[in-house]
Formats: sequence, C-alpha cells, structure tokens
Amino acid sequence: MSLETLVIPEIYLADHLFLLVGTNPLPNFVAAKLLLKPGGALYLVHSSGTEQIAERLSRYWIDVEKSAQPKFIRVAEADGADIHRKIDSDLQQISSGVVGLNYTGGTKIMSVHACRTMLDYQGKKQSGVVLSYLDARTNKVHIEYGNNPPFGSDSVIFDVAPTLEQIIKLHVVELSSAIERDAMLPDLAARFAQAHEAPETAKAWRAWCENVLRSEKTRTNSGKWKEDNQLRNVELTLPVDPLLQPLTTAIREAFRISHEPFSLWAASQAGGFKKAKYLCKWLDGTWFEYHVLNMLKLIHEGDFKDRCRLGDIGMGLKPRNESDRSEYETDIVVMQGYRLYLISVTTDDAAGMCKLKLFEAERRAQDMGGDAAYVGLICLNDAPDKLQKQIGRAWDDENRVRVFGRPDLPNLADRIAKWFISAGS
Repeated sequence: MSLETLVIPEIYLADHLFLLVGTNPLPNFVAAKLLLKPGGALYLVHSSGTEQIAERLSRYWIDVEKSAQPKFIRVAEADGADIHRKIDSDLQQISSGVVGLNYTGGTKIMSVHACRTMLDYQGKKQSGVVLSYLDARTNKVHIEYGNNPPFGSDSVIFDVAPTLEQIIKLHVVELSSAIERDAMLPDLAARFAQAHEAPETAKAWRAWCENVLRSEKTRTNSGKWKEDNQLRNVELTLPVDPLLQPLTTAIREAFRISHEPFSLWAASQAGGFKKAKYLCKWLDGTWFEYHVLNMLKLIHEGDFKDRCRLGDIGMGLKPRNESDRSEYETDIVVMQGYRLYLISVTTDDAAGMCKLKLFEAERRAQDMGGDAAYVGLICLNDAPDKLQKQIGRAWDDENRVRVFGRPDLPNLADRIAKWFISAGS
C-alpha cells in the first residue's frame, strides 16, 4: 500500500512502533500494518501471559512480512514502575525518527503506564509521540500526537485484509485437515436444503440416518465412522418413506445407484469422495455445511460482491486438539477486511443445542478474530428470530451475532448477504 493511499496520514506513521501485546494477535497485526512505516522497528511490549503471542507475532513479522526482528519488552503487567523502566530503557536507545505507541492490547495498567512513559519521553525530547488505539466497535483508529488536535480515522476494516492462511500463521495453529474452499455436490446439497424446509421431511431423513446410516455396519463401538477397509463391503438401503422419495431419486442419480442394497464404497467413489466415511458424514449432515459454503461463494462472486466486500472463505478450520468435536459440525470462516466471521452450521433444531453451539462458536471466534469478530449460526430451528433475541442480550453489539433457521432456507444467500452488508457499512 503506497503512502498516497494510506487511510492514516503519513504524519502519524511511526519509525519506532511500540505495541502492547494482547491475548489475540490480530489487533496488534492490524495496528502494525497501519501505523508502522516501511522498514520501521517494532517493539512488542508483553507480559508473561502474552509472551507466546508476542513470539507468534514476531515469527509472522519475520517470515511473512519479511521485516526485521521485533524487539521484545517483557514487563510485569501489574507493576507500574517496571513498565515505566522497561519501556523507557528502550526509548533512550532511539536517536531519531517518530515514536509511536499503540495501546489496543495489554492490560489497563499497562496502557496507563505505557502512555505516561511515552508522554514523559515526549516532554524530555520536545518531540511529539503518536499515541493510538484501534476501536473494535467502530474499527476506527484514534490518535493523539503532541499538541495536535485528536485525530480519528474513518473505518479501517477494509484497509488490512489478511487471508485465512495468514490468520492461521498469526496463531500458529495446526489444523487437523486442509482448509476446504470447494463445496462437495452443491446441487445435491441444495436439494437436501430444500427438502429440509419441511420439518416432517427433515425428521424422516434424520430417522433414516439414525436407523440405517448410523448402524453397527458403519460405526465403531465408540461412535466413530469406520475406515475404508471396514466399509468396502458395506451395503445400505435407501429411504422408503414417501416424504423422501424426491430426495432418494436425486441420491440415486448423484451416486449412480442402479440397485439396492447399494455399495457404500462404490457410491462414495461415484460421488467424488476420497473415503467412504466422508460420504457417510456428508449424508449425516455435512451436506448442510457444503450448502452454506456454496451460498457464501455465490455471495462473494455474484450480485452482492461489491456491497459485501468479502475476502477469503474457507471451511474446516479445526485445530488438531479439537478433533473430538461433533463429526457433522464444521465451522466456516469468512473474512471481510480484517473482520472475521465464524459461522457454525448444524442440522440441530432444538433451541438448547443451538444456543450451546453458538456460544461455542463465539469462544472460537474470539480466539481467532478478537473483539472485532462476528458469529453466525445456521441451523434448523423453527424460530430463529426468537432465538436471536434471547442470545443477542448477551452481546453488547447485537449485529455481531446472527441466527438463521429453517424459515431462512428458501432465501438463505440473501439473508446472509444482508448481514454482511449491514456489518460492512
């Protein structure tokens, strides 16, 4: 990004930028990208509790941004004298250039004493120090610089746009599988979604899954799907419920099933699945995740493109240590500038389970995207507006959370797009 197009005027850019490291690296990353001059020096002020996060930022800054090694400043987060002494020691080594402090991260005590230290340095040097804060509510940068009037930027949400891979590198998370960006069998998934608009049909499909698909033929005693060597000779019968006949016909066509019982392994090969258990997962519920993923791609590439301004989209960002999560629940992550949307998708319809999944998604969204993250739940609950109101009270900004349910299925892409547009504006 050239200096001519920067949303932050050049006068406020620092040659030496001190960052108070918080519990999430993303706001620090955004501040560094916006406020540090090219080739400038980065100073990471951290406590013992955020030391690993500072190390992740440093590693990212070196490996991905190809910038110089940041300087680590470890302080006792509740000791004002220690904070002053450590920061002042590094300030005394600076002979020239603009000095800045971004206090978005860190504790309140760290912010107070870091700012006091900077103002003392400003008085001694008779040279302005840039103090800045990134507001997670408005996505605006607030700046104080010497005797100048306070400066408030426009929203900077779209001025830094990390990819999902960059987000992962910031967190140094090892994923249990590769990020998925292409929907499996999107046309058939759309047929499933259409069928599930009717509660009776959804109930009939769930009954087939429970009684036929999830049998001892396909699952171990611990409830996991068996591997290909155990599934190769498994044969299943398709649903016979009259409500499911249109869906059964579509399944026969998609998986080239000419007779019953059909070979699970042969059907998985015809459908393009690498393993038979992936077909089992798809039928058991991941069809819904792929349907939503396809809707998001249509939003990103279609008529809503310029209004939503979405960036990277991916599914299956599941840390390896969370591999015991439900096999038919997968998170979808969408980037809008540097704002992260974590969308949890489930075929559950019970309000209690939906609330639980949403609060779990909120925790993961905070871990990945910080206070600026948004959370969505797409489920089969019949009263999503009621659920939305109940859950919205727990959030300061109700726009940060959205619940989509069965009534939204016929116009799901439009409903999701309106959420992105309202948040982006």
